[in-house]
Amino acid sequence: MVTFIPPYLGEEIKSSAEKKMYDILQELDMENAYILHSLGLPRHQSKIYGEIDFVVVCDRGAACLEIKGGRVECREGRWIFTDRYGTEREKAEGPFAQVTGNMFSLRKVLKEKFPGSPHIKNILTACGVVFPDIRFPASSQEIIPEIVYDAGTDSITGYIKGIFDYWQGRRHRKPERLSLPTSGRLFRI
Repeated sequence: MVTFIPPYLGEEIKSSAEKKMYDILQELDMENAYILHSLGLPRHQSKIYGEIDFVVVCDRGAACLEIKGGRVECREGRWIFTDRYGTEREKAEGPFAQVTGNMFSLRKVLKEKFPGSPHIKNILTACGVVFPDIRFPASSQEIIPEIVYDAGTDSITGYIKGIFDYWQGRRHRKPERLSLPTSGRLFRI
């Protein structure tokens, strides 16, 4: 059973890609999973303020998801985002740098908030980049193909398990499993 926090998407959400991902995440088949939408990071490690589109919290840990709608591509090291109206915006920071920065910032916040918890000390944090509107070709050095969800991905459950597997494989020690409440109440970050 998946519990969403908040339990609905507000009317202020303008991103059709986030709305699409919200619907896809409804199909997540993981026991005692919580999904936080639009989690603010006022103590981001490298920005004045950060925000994580979705965080999946389950017994394996916490996975940050960055959602990018429309067309997205990397040209000569610059990221080009094309919206539904054909307007292109260019950024130096791509979604992979953005989501990994969010992941490390969340890990730091959790460790500071729960300093004595052995579960949080060794928590597995993972991240992934979601392109719900396109099939995303991996063609740049900074792209991690193992953490990409795109329009061709079959199973959200398989994807989430896969990103946890990828990041667990990058660790030097075994992460702690989280014991999550079944009552629908999650700790406050």
